[in-house]
Amino acid sequence: MALDDPKDRPEGRKEDARNFLKYYNDWCNGQTFWYSLEKDGEVIESCCGYIGDDIEYGVREARKDFGPITEVVGEAADMVSHMDLT
Repeated sequence: MALDDPKDRPEGRKEDARNFLKYYNDWCNGQTFWYSLEKDGEVIESCCGYIGDDIEYGVREARKDFGPITEVVGEAADMVSHMDLT
């Protein structure tokens, strides 16, 4: 263990533990999401495994890969209503 690396200092280990517990708690409480992209009623891509409440990350990733999003349905519709999806 090299104490010159901030992650090896007690403060760094505490921060790592807090981050781990946040994601673990989010996962345990069902704060997870996935997306499915459809074209003409057929699923062309889906991705799951997002943990936490940062749905904007998932939207950014989908937009980066597939371009503008034209419609969001289901529970996510309320979650992204404030976002510019284009």
